[in-house]
Parts: sequence; structure tokens; C-alpha cells
Amino acid sequence: MRAVKNIRSKLESSKRILTEGAKIITLCFGISTLCSAHASALSAQEEVDLQFTFVPSLSISLSDSRIYIDNLTPGNYANSNTIRINVTTNSAFGYTLTATVGNEEDYTSNELINADSKATFSSIDSNAELTLNNFNPNYWGYTTATSVGSSSLYSGLTYNASTIINKTMSSSGRAFREYPGTNTTNFTIGASASSDQLSGEYTNVIGFELIANVDTDVYTFMQDVTKAQLAALLPNIGDTMILTDKRDYNEYQITNIDGTYWMTGNLQITGVVTAALSNFTGADFNISAGSLISGDSYSEARSAYYSDSDHPEYGAYYNYCAASAGTVCNSSTQTDSTVDICPAGWRLPTQAEIQAIANTSGANFNLVTAGYYNGGELRLAGSRGYWWSATASNATGQYILYYNDSWNVDHSGKRYGRSIRCIKADD
Repeated sequence: MRAVKNIRSKLESSKRILTEGAKIITLCFGISTLCSAHASALSAQEEVDLQFTFVPSLSISLSDSRIYIDNLTPGNYANSNTIRINVTTNSAFGYTLTATVGNEEDYTSNELINADSKATFSSIDSNAELTLNNFNPNYWGYTTATSVGSSSLYSGLTYNASTIINKTMSSSGRAFREYPGTNTTNFTIGASASSDQLSGEYTNVIGFELIANVDTDVYTFMQDVTKAQLAALLPNIGDTMILTDKRDYNEYQITNIDGTYWMTGNLQITGVVTAALSNFTGADFNISAGSLISGDSYSEARSAYYSDSDHPEYGAYYNYCAASAGTVCNSSTQTDSTVDICPAGWRLPTQAEIQAIANTSGANFNLVTAGYYNGGELRLAGSRGYWWSATASNATGQYILYYNDSWNVDHSGKRYGRSIRCIKADD
């Protein structure tokens, strides 16, 4: 890949979008007594830098407002209980979840306190390597193991005053940038008691703090690169480089095909698209106003994303109303598309441009046999590929580039769900 010079932009830590959430949970351990319930409300704050267009959503919830173990039996073994920490986010860069044991009056933060007797229930030392056989009586600890079994729980129990659980969100090879996703972390508390431990209710609180990770990568954005710069960066046919769509941070390989500059991967964007960063003007446009899964439509913008982890390269599918950003949405008028959902500075190819691809048997185009949507179903995936153009073929259809053992140009009804490859527009 050739070096990219003078057109990089960096998301600096001082210019980030940050969302924080905090959730408090009370720990309750009862020795010969039943633990009472206690709950605390979620608090959250937001700080948004309006220079950026992608705002991550971030929220936290717990499967219960308490963790409790009641009626501990004295002995050299532990009982346990588990809650689930659910984090919902569309942040592609993940989040950091911090669990911290809170202070209780003048007692140390890592101890459980018996409110009646002021006796303490010590935490596990952070350096201890504990197993089922040496889990010390009158100690407690926790694990974030996703799978907890009777023989493995106690070897995973550790205690730190502030433990960090770092998660990077991804699904089927595609980051959660348009569709919020939920990640679940199990949080298991274990405790053991000896016969000399005073009976009563021992409590403390754990606070969970949630912060969106900062993106430290350096990007070259599709919207910021001129055609003249691409000519300098990709001077030879077949040269490639990676560019990033500023709208959703999806990355695309770009290549030189006979002096034109094409995406070699299918467009992936769905949801609400920012007009200022797209090849249309006016209000932001909801690509997913309807779903291709529910069937065909000429007049309603519909899209679908094929999320099979085996084929993330399939990308998204669009009927022509969606592909044209809501401007070509009828079946009675022959209309070329002059705007579309490509990034700003990019556009749908013309009939002549897709014919040039067919004439060279798809050289450097990167064949992706994603199939198409018809009648609410994905069809012919794995054997055929179909891509929209900007040129109308008749009142009901547009010209498409398609592959079926060979490369061809034909016309297609605007109601079907096809793939999109964007081409760099003139400066």
C-alpha cells in the first residue's frame, strides 16, 4: 500500500465523544440471616464534541440490584452468586468497564461490614492465587469469568480495589457503528465463612463505571480526498489504498481501474445518513425507513444488511429509492440518479462506467457474489453479484452491472435490493 501523505486526520483525545454511565450494586452476605434488598439508581452524564458526526450510544444495566448469599455454612469452602452486567453500545472502539468497591463510613473499601457488630469480612488479597482448596474462610472475592463451574470458580476469584474490564465491540466481523449491540459480562461473587465469624448481615457496595474508549487510530477519510490526490497516490492501474467513510468509520479499499477510482468492497452504511457527508443535500436521510426483509418497494427506501459471519464482504443491499437517497422512488418515470448515498465526493457509476468494467471482465473490481434481495429473501448469494448504476434503463428500471459466470450490463427493476460500489467524482 502506498504511503498516504498530507491528507490524514487524527481523532485526538482532546476531541472525543465521551459517554459515561455508572451503576451501583450492593453486596449482601448473610450468615444465618437473610440479606435484605437494596438498590441504587443509574446515573449518567454526556459530553459531546459537535465537531464529530458519530455519537456513540452507551448504557449499562444490571440483571439485579444486589448480589446476595444468605445462610453461609461455616467451613473451608465458598458459596457464590452471579449477576449479569449488560452494556449496550454502538461504539466500534469498545468501552472500559471499571468495578470499584465503595467505602463504608471509616472502614476500608475492600471489606464487608456487619452493621450490627462492626465486624468485618475481609476481601481476597489481590496477589493471592486461590483455588477451591485454599479459599480462606472469612474472605470474599469476585470473578468476571464468562463460564463459572464448580471446579473453576474459586481459582478465578480475585480482588482488586479497582478492576478494569475492557471490551471491544464487534459482531460478525463488523463493528457496532450503526446498530447498537449488547455485550454481557458475568460478575460472580464468592465468599466463605468460619464457625467463629459473627452471624449477621455483611454489606458493601460495588460501583460500575462505563466509559467509551477513545479512538487513537489515524484515518484517511473518503470525504476529504480529492481526485487529484488519488491520481498521485494511485498512479498505476491496480494500485490500492484504504479510505474510511467519515459517516460510520467503515473502511474500504480503493483501487485505480483505468484511471478511475473505485471502491473494491460493497457499501455497508445503513440507518440515518448525514447529508453533509453524503452525495445529496437537504435533510439527513433514513436509508432503513423500510426493510428489504419485509419485501419489495418502489416508493419506500428499503435496505438490509447480511450479517453472516462467514461473508462480511457481502455488505448492505439497497432498493433504488434508498440508493438514490429518496429521489428516484416511482415506477412510472425514467430518471437518472444525480444524487445517491455514496460519501460526499463519490457517486454511483454511470452506464458507460459499468460497461467498461464488464468489457474488461471485472479486472481489479474485486468480485463479491453477494446475490440480491427479492420478495423479502436473499437470493443467489455465493454465485452472482449485482451493482446499481446512476443511469435509468426505462421507467421501472436502472442499468446494473452483474456477474453470472461472466460480466454483463443489464437493466433491473428498482424495487430489488442490489449492492453499491461508489466511484470517485470529479473535483
